Amino acid sequence: MSRLLSRLAREEGAMSVEFVIVFPAVFMFFLLGAELGLLQLRQSMMEHGLEIAVRQLRLGDESVQTADGLKSAICDNTVLLPHCKDNISVDMVKIDERRWDFAEDQVQCVDNTSRINPVLRPGAENEIMLLRFCVIFRPIFPWLGIGREVANRPDGTYPLFASTAFVNEP
Repeated sequence: MSRLLSRLAREEGAMSVEFVIVFPAVFMFFLLGAELGLLQLRQSMMEHGLEIAVRQLRLGDESVQTADGLKSAICDNTVLLPHCKDNISVDMVKIDERRWDFAEDQVQCVDNTSRINPVLRPGAENEIMLLRFCVIFRPIFPWLGIGREVANRPDGTYPLFASTAFVNEP
Protein backbone atom coordinates (compact mmCIF):
# COMPACT_ATOMS: atom_id res chain seq x y z
CA MET A 1 0.00 0.00 0.00
CA SER A 2 2.81 2.40 0.82
CA ARG A 3 4.40 1.71 -2.59
CA LEU A 4 1.11 2.57 -4.32
CA LEU A 5 0.76 5.82 -2.40
CA SER A 6 4.35 6.83 -3.07
CA ARG A 7 3.89 6.07 -6.78
CA LEU A 8 0.71 8.23 -6.91
CA ALA A 9 2.51 11.04 -5.11
CA ARG A 10 5.27 11.03 -7.76
CA GLU A 11 2.89 11.23 -10.72
CA GLU A 12 2.37 14.82 -11.72
CA GLY A 13 -0.91 16.05 -13.15
CA ALA A 14 -2.96 12.94 -12.32
CA MET A 15 -5.27 14.76 -9.93
CA SER A 16 -5.59 17.85 -12.10
CA VAL A 17 -7.01 15.78 -14.99
CA GLU A 18 -9.67 14.30 -12.71
CA PHE A 19 -10.41 17.72 -11.29
CA VAL A 20 -10.86 19.24 -14.76
CA ILE A 21 -13.26 16.46 -15.71
CA VAL A 22 -15.34 16.34 -12.51
CA PHE A 23 -15.36 19.96 -11.30
CA PRO A 24 -17.58 21.47 -14.07
CA ALA A 25 -20.28 18.84 -13.48
CA VAL A 26 -20.23 19.35 -9.71
CA PHE A 27 -20.19 23.13 -10.08
CA MET A 28 -23.15 22.95 -12.49
CA PHE A 29 -25.19 21.19 -9.79
CA PHE A 30 -24.38 24.01 -7.36
CA LEU A 31 -25.53 26.60 -9.90
CA LEU A 32 -28.73 24.64 -10.62
CA GLY A 33 -29.41 24.44 -6.90
CA ALA A 34 -28.95 28.19 -6.52
CA GLU A 35 -31.33 28.91 -9.42
CA LEU A 36 -33.97 26.50 -8.18
CA GLY A 37 -33.64 27.75 -4.60
CA LEU A 38 -34.10 31.37 -5.67
CA LEU A 39 -37.11 30.44 -7.81
CA GLN A 40 -38.72 28.68 -4.83
CA LEU A 41 -37.93 31.57 -2.48
CA ARG A 42 -39.48 34.04 -4.90
CA GLN A 43 -42.63 31.92 -5.16
CA SER A 44 -42.90 31.70 -1.37
CA MET A 45 -42.34 35.45 -0.98
CA MET A 46 -45.02 36.17 -3.59
CA GLU A 47 -47.56 34.02 -1.76
CA HIS A 48 -46.61 35.60 1.58
CA GLY A 49 -47.00 39.14 0.22
CA LEU A 50 -50.32 38.24 -1.39
CA GLU A 51 -51.72 36.78 1.83
CA ILE A 52 -50.78 39.87 3.84
CA ALA A 53 -52.27 42.19 1.19
CA VAL A 54 -55.51 40.17 1.08
CA ARG A 55 -55.73 40.29 4.87
CA GLN A 56 -55.51 44.07 4.69
CA LEU A 57 -58.13 44.07 1.94
CA ARG A 58 -60.52 41.87 3.96
CA LEU A 59 -60.13 44.07 7.03
CA GLY A 60 -61.14 47.13 5.01
CA ASP A 61 -57.79 48.93 4.96
CA GLU A 62 -58.28 52.05 2.83
CA SER A 63 -54.72 51.91 1.47
CA VAL A 64 -55.36 48.70 -0.52
CA GLN A 65 -58.70 49.69 -2.07
CA THR A 66 -57.02 50.90 -5.28
CA ALA A 67 -54.95 48.99 -7.81
CA ASP A 68 -51.77 50.90 -6.95
CA GLY A 69 -52.41 50.43 -3.24
CA LEU A 70 -52.85 46.70 -3.65
CA LYS A 71 -49.69 46.43 -5.73
CA SER A 72 -47.80 48.40 -3.11
CA ALA A 73 -49.14 46.21 -0.31
CA ILE A 74 -48.04 43.05 -2.12
CA CYS A 75 -44.60 44.38 -3.02
CA ASP A 76 -43.92 45.98 0.36
CA ASN A 77 -44.46 42.65 2.10
CA THR A 78 -42.11 40.66 -0.07
CA VAL A 79 -38.38 40.22 -0.33
CA LEU A 80 -36.35 38.97 -3.30
CA LEU A 81 -38.73 40.46 -5.86
CA PRO A 82 -36.61 42.98 -7.75
CA HIS A 83 -38.51 45.87 -9.31
CA CYS A 84 -41.75 44.32 -8.08
CA LYS A 85 -43.96 47.35 -8.68
CA ASP A 86 -42.71 47.63 -12.25
CA ASN A 87 -43.15 43.93 -13.10
CA ILE A 88 -46.42 42.99 -11.42
CA SER A 89 -49.82 42.34 -12.93
CA VAL A 90 -52.88 42.02 -10.68
CA ASP A 91 -56.35 40.71 -11.52
CA MET A 92 -59.39 40.40 -9.24
CA VAL A 93 -62.57 38.65 -10.40
CA LYS A 94 -65.81 37.55 -8.78
CA ILE A 95 -66.42 33.80 -8.60
CA ASP A 96 -69.92 32.79 -9.64
CA GLU A 97 -71.23 30.70 -6.74
CA ARG A 98 -73.87 28.97 -8.84
CA ARG A 99 -71.48 27.64 -11.46
CA TRP A 100 -68.17 27.98 -9.56
CA ASP A 101 -66.67 29.59 -12.61
CA PHE A 102 -63.04 30.19 -11.69
CA ALA A 103 -62.05 32.26 -14.75
CA GLU A 104 -59.96 29.68 -16.55
CA ASP A 105 -57.66 32.18 -18.20
CA GLN A 106 -54.58 33.11 -16.20
CA VAL A 107 -53.67 36.66 -15.39
CA GLN A 108 -51.58 38.10 -18.19
CA CYS A 109 -48.05 38.96 -17.17
CA VAL A 110 -46.70 42.20 -18.50
CA ASP A 111 -43.50 42.92 -20.35
CA ASN A 112 -40.72 44.50 -18.30
CA THR A 113 -40.80 47.61 -20.46
CA SER A 114 -44.55 48.20 -20.51
CA ARG A 115 -46.69 50.10 -18.04
CA ILE A 116 -48.82 47.97 -15.75
CA ASN A 117 -52.58 48.32 -15.79
CA PRO A 118 -53.96 45.96 -13.16
CA VAL A 119 -57.61 45.06 -13.38
CA LEU A 120 -59.44 45.34 -10.07
CA ARG A 121 -63.12 44.65 -9.89
CA PRO A 122 -64.07 44.87 -6.23
CA GLY A 123 -67.13 42.82 -5.40
CA ALA A 124 -70.12 43.41 -3.19
CA GLU A 125 -70.68 42.05 0.31
CA ASN A 126 -70.45 38.26 0.76
CA GLU A 127 -69.12 37.69 -2.75
CA ILE A 128 -66.24 35.31 -3.29
CA MET A 129 -63.37 37.04 -5.03
CA LEU A 130 -60.37 35.48 -6.76
CA LEU A 131 -57.20 37.58 -6.64
CA ARG A 132 -54.37 36.58 -8.94
CA PHE A 133 -51.08 38.21 -9.71
CA CYS A 134 -48.01 37.56 -11.76
CA VAL A 135 -44.46 38.87 -11.60
CA ILE A 136 -41.82 38.52 -14.33
CA PHE A 137 -38.23 37.55 -13.52
CA ARG A 138 -34.97 36.93 -15.31
CA PRO A 139 -33.10 33.75 -14.40
CA ILE A 140 -29.68 34.11 -12.78
CA PHE A 141 -28.13 31.63 -15.20
CA PRO A 142 -30.29 31.75 -18.35
CA TRP A 143 -27.92 29.49 -20.26
CA LEU A 144 -27.92 26.66 -17.73
CA GLY A 145 -30.44 23.91 -17.05
CA ILE A 146 -33.49 25.17 -15.22
CA GLY A 147 -32.85 28.79 -16.18
CA ARG A 148 -32.98 27.78 -19.83
CA GLU A 149 -36.12 25.68 -19.29
CA VAL A 150 -38.23 28.20 -17.33
CA ALA A 151 -37.28 31.27 -19.37
CA ASN A 152 -39.73 30.39 -22.12
CA ARG A 153 -40.73 33.92 -23.12
CA PRO A 154 -39.09 35.62 -26.12
CA ASP A 155 -37.29 38.14 -23.90
CA GLY A 156 -35.70 35.39 -21.75
CA THR A 157 -37.88 35.92 -18.67
CA TYR A 158 -40.22 33.66 -16.78
CA PRO A 159 -43.49 34.41 -14.98
CA LEU A 160 -44.42 33.33 -11.47
CA PHE A 161 -48.09 33.26 -10.47
CA ALA A 162 -49.83 33.38 -7.12
CA SER A 163 -53.54 33.40 -6.37
CA THR A 164 -55.94 33.33 -3.48
CA ALA A 165 -59.67 33.59 -2.87
CA PHE A 166 -61.51 35.51 -0.17
CA VAL A 167 -65.01 36.59 0.77
CA ASN A 168 -65.89 40.27 0.91
CA GLU A 169 -66.93 40.95 4.46
CA PRO A 170 -70.16 42.91 5.14
